[in-house]
Amino acid sequence: MTKTEAECELMAFKLDQKNVEESLKKLKNLVSAQNVHLSRKDKDDRIRYEILRQLREIPNLKNLGLIGRNFSLDELEAELKIECKLRNLHINKNNDEKKMVDKRKIKKCFGCQQPGHIKPDCPNIKKEERISNIIEELDDSNEYTIDASIMVNGLVKAVKVFPDSGSKISCINPKLVKEMGLTLSEKKRKGALADGSPINVNTIREPIELTLNGKKIKMKDVWVLEIKHDLLIGTRTLCECDFVIKWTKPIDDDKKMMTLCGEEQEVELKCEIMENFPDVWSKSDFDLGLCKFNSPDIDLSSEEIPEHKRYDPPLAMRNELANQVQMMLSTGIIKNSYKVKFVANSIPVRKKDGSVRLCQDLRVLNKIVIKDRYQTMSVRSIFRDMEKFEFASSIDITKAYWQIPLSEKNKELVGFRLGNETYAFQTLMFGLCNAPSYFQRTMDEILRGVTGVMIYLDDILILTKEGENHKNKVMEVMSLLNAANIKINIKKSFFYRKEIDFLGFTIKPEGITPREKFVKALERYKNPDTIASLRKLRGLFCFVQHLIPGAQLMTKEMNEYIGNTSKIEGKKKVILPDSVKKEVEMIIEAVKKCTGVEFVKPDRGFFLYTDASNKGVGSILCQSNAEQNVGKRGINKKSMVAVGYFSATWNSYQRPAPAVLYEMKGISYSLNHFREIIWGRPVTVLTDHKNLISLCEESTDSRYDKYLFNIMSYGPRIIWLAGIENEGADSLSRICTISINCKEDIAKIAHEIFEEYHTKRVHSCLSKIWLMCQDKLIGEGRTKREIKAICKKLRELISNCRICLEENTLRRCKPKFADVEQPFDKIYIDMTEIDGKKIVAAIDAFPNLLIVQIIKSGTGEEVKQFLITKIECQYGLPKAMHSDNAKIFTGGVVKEYCEEKNILQSFSEKYSHCTNQKIERAFSTLQLAMRKVRKESNNACWIKKLPIIVHNINSMKFKDENYGPLDLIFTYHVRADIDNKNNVSLRQKPGTESYHQVQRKINKLRTKQVVIKNTMKKGKLDNQNAMGKVIEIKNSESDYPSMIVQTNMDRRCSQIAPLDKVREVTDSGITGPLKVSGGGEKN
Repeated sequence: MTKTEAECELMAFKLDQKNVEESLKKLKNLVSAQNVHLSRKDKDDRIRYEILRQLREIPNLKNLGLIGRNFSLDELEAELKIECKLRNLHINKNNDEKKMVDKRKIKKCFGCQQPGHIKPDCPNIKKEERISNIIEELDDSNEYTIDASIMVNGLVKAVKVFPDSGSKISCINPKLVKEMGLTLSEKKRKGALADGSPINVNTIREPIELTLNGKKIKMKDVWVLEIKHDLLIGTRTLCECDFVIKWTKPIDDDKKMMTLCGEEQEVELKCEIMENFPDVWSKSDFDLGLCKFNSPDIDLSSEEIPEHKRYDPPLAMRNELANQVQMMLSTGIIKNSYKVKFVANSIPVRKKDGSVRLCQDLRVLNKIVIKDRYQTMSVRSIFRDMEKFEFASSIDITKAYWQIPLSEKNKELVGFRLGNETYAFQTLMFGLCNAPSYFQRTMDEILRGVTGVMIYLDDILILTKEGENHKNKVMEVMSLLNAANIKINIKKSFFYRKEIDFLGFTIKPEGITPREKFVKALERYKNPDTIASLRKLRGLFCFVQHLIPGAQLMTKEMNEYIGNTSKIEGKKKVILPDSVKKEVEMIIEAVKKCTGVEFVKPDRGFFLYTDASNKGVGSILCQSNAEQNVGKRGINKKSMVAVGYFSATWNSYQRPAPAVLYEMKGISYSLNHFREIIWGRPVTVLTDHKNLISLCEESTDSRYDKYLFNIMSYGPRIIWLAGIENEGADSLSRICTISINCKEDIAKIAHEIFEEYHTKRVHSCLSKIWLMCQDKLIGEGRTKREIKAICKKLRELISNCRICLEENTLRRCKPKFADVEQPFDKIYIDMTEIDGKKIVAAIDAFPNLLIVQIIKSGTGEEVKQFLITKIECQYGLPKAMHSDNAKIFTGGVVKEYCEEKNILQSFSEKYSHCTNQKIERAFSTLQLAMRKVRKESNNACWIKKLPIIVHNINSMKFKDENYGPLDLIFTYHVRADIDNKNNVSLRQKPGTESYHQVQRKINKLRTKQVVIKNTMKKGKLDNQNAMGKVIEIKNSESDYPSMIVQTNMDRRCSQIAPLDKVREVTDSGITGPLKVSGGGEKN
């Protein structure tokens, strides 16, 4: 028999009570044929499961199916044969005497091997307990206990718990109290037993943590009583553990059901659902329905499935996965198939309860799936449409996607492989990109036309204003789900609740608040030490930011600090700045104090409290509980309730702007944010700017038009409110305001910049780092006065830097170099030795780009490899190369390489370092940076830090210009050997014109060196103080004194002025001789 045939026969198999032995034999053969790959033990477990499933479907054997969960396979077969034999002998089970006589003759206990009783009733061995989330048919006489554990003061103890449905309190055995060393209360409490007799008992002082039914709860007010069991738990404790007890004996005159996990109304409704709709609730995790609506077709953009890496699940989990796969096969979720187009990788995921969930990796398939754009209602729109209610119910659908069958076209599309078997999904699978939209579309179709019901994927929320209507609404939803063959999880469904958790929030009759569980989760990130944990904290806060006043203004520093940090860098430990720590504390405190917002009342108007500053805007949308809120005495603030919050940050205008402009901008933004709620309803805007009212009527300023037109489109009524009465919105707009009016703040900011841009960047001078510092300060919104003060303090810090004072050396005057026009027109190359390590370096004459590499022995072959890998492959070939007269450069492989690549070689004079000063100065700069870095890091090895040192040198900006070597080197195309051969100039990349193009044009002019000297004590030259100073504008290669170059440092641009303009300068206030070198004196 093949596996497929065995599977089909097993699905149609029915247990025959008359020929039970033959039926069991056939069942064993079918299960063995279906599960060939399983071990003997796993096969026995599978056979035992199939027997129990068959017993639950037979009414007279249903009790045996419940009790037999703790039986082994042999015990279960023996009990089944006995029950069927009694059935065939027509023994009346209702007659206790006959039943006991007949059972004694044929029954035998598997525990003590004695006849006359069965194992559950054996007096000779300890009884085994039945663990279940639902305790059904529990009488007072039952002696079932449940395994649990308790923890007190870090000591854990396994105990036997007896659930007492007739007690409200919990009791503990005195022996267990002594064993665990628990403390008794000093005073005894008065109580009463079940028969009404009064007693005085002690209670336990310490809180006892009970782990039961997968939940941890803290027990308080535990009585100490002489009981049979370790622990007796009453209805209050069972209620917290989600237990439901269905009584077989009437409790009161009305014979009502009692519940231990909710109010009486909830249990009655649950029992009514279970009785009226037995097929709508799942009896187990894999008791699923099959919806009558198929999912839409899964369309692919390409018929060819992309290749992807294969990997198998761990061997340790395969047995558990195999059992789960068998459950999926029996419920029709998957089937055996070898025609699957896309075989996904299987990923086992360990759940909280220790079980394994089988998942599939469908990322490769999702890339070619045509996306379904069916939109669900957003969380914001769901909460927006809610109104005040009396009762709420939430319904959870069991394994939602697996209840939606795929279309016939897609039943061979997606599958997975486990061992030697391949399976194809017959229902909608988890992980598919279109699964949420397909499921939402199906649920909307099933529950269409039902009012008061909100659907978000597998969660259904029902809100009603009347209790009678609530039950009818729930039953209507159940009937529609039953008609569509959808099953719900009755354990996770809640009814007749005053407060209910939905989509991560707590829904109350008046409004919405964050869940307590969410607040506790946020506190775990109270002290983040990585960017990743800080990013998680921000993500959690953004989830509830619409309930927090001024939420956007609380994360400004955090957003700037996180920036675009990569995931790898985000896992490293960091020390957060004080400003970010302050925001973290502010966020957690705001969430703790959050009271949420109330539901919108559709019959009332709105009041918008708004206030703005140059940093941002904060607004509160309110409604009044009173019918007449605006009277002769003004606004009645006591009757106001918040229904929404809005906040936003912005950069201040570059020029000074009136405060009313920010106020208009803030009101316009706030109205747009609440547009869906307030449009078409009366709105009153309350502002503390009195002139705003007149500006709305008479303004002709074009700056206000954009915001005024938008504000007037809502038709608001604008009322002036004194600033002292607008404290809420006023504080929201200024949460992120930064002030540095004291010297301590200026010194702190200057020190931070000093550490970031000077200490961490090879101790560069202020002229090389100031432009970067200035851009940072301008981006933070600093004023000119603040930037000037910070610059002054930064100059003092750099001047007093200990490492710079010790290591800086006096340099000779900068030499004159050949004029080059493009990158790599000429490079200078040489070798040196530092700490026994040979280093070869090259510097480009145009952008001063430094290239360095450590070599082993300094051979010509190593220099050639340096030229190929570090220069040619990265930046292109140089046009010319200048070096000293070492044999490595003048001959051998280096010379052959230059001739092959058409590189012009030039050499310096022998024994004269001044003829190759470009590279000599580069070596001095490199060695100085190395000494500073080594002293900064306590003589650490500089070899590992060499690439960082070179990168920092190349990142430095040119003096008074916002460009550096790395910025300029990539603005031109690379040079090839054919360009050198034909003497072709490099082409500049489009869109890269910069200041240096202008500078090169100026350098090409035929000008002389001009020295302007002011011998007087007073006078100005181009708004610069020129007292006693010498201003030199040099161009060493000029022969004609016809032009001079005048540099304006403030505007960062160069101007070309003819020589006769110098007379205008002299006439304007500078007297004395004007010397032109090589041209004599001119007055």
